[in-house]
Amino acid sequence: MADNKNRVIMKINGQEYPIAGRETKEYLIRIGTFVDEKMQEIARHHRELSLSMVAVLTSINIADLYLKLEQEKASLKEKRPLENDDILEMKKELNQKNKSLSQEKEHSRNLQQKLNDIRKEQDQNQAELKKLHKNMEDKNQELKKANEVIKELQDQLYESQLQVVELQQKNKV
Repeated sequence: MADNKNRVIMKINGQEYPIAGRETKEYLIRIGTFVDEKMQEIARHHRELSLSMVAVLTSINIADLYLKLEQEKASLKEKRPLENDDILEMKKELNQKNKSLSQEKEHSRNLQQKLNDIRKEQDQNQAELKKLHKNMEDKNQELKKANEVIKELQDQLYESQLQVVELQQKNKV
């Protein structure tokens, strides 16, 4: 009969122990490492205990952990698994929420498109406003030049009127 057992030698709390089992060597090493860590922890906290007392206390702690996990496992089994009706209700609610989310996404896309349109229109309006400002500046320059020409013409007219008056006075004399 073939021996299908794996074997490892583990150092546990400073002593070597052979560990054998049908599980993988990696799993057997994990078990040995776990026990070693627990024993080292207890030995650090209780230096006055003998090796056998550390081993017993470690066994008690591991048994406590094991029984608590077994109890938790049993309580989980007792909990009612989801019924088909519950699953269908959850799917229905999920579909409604997905539909609502799709509607919100569509609404968000529409608002984003409106915002983009408004920004584009704002850019166009600002470009138009710049053109109008430039046009107004050009017209103000033209008006300024026209006012200067008018002033020059008024000055010339005044000069001409003065000359006319002088000529009229000379002709009267």
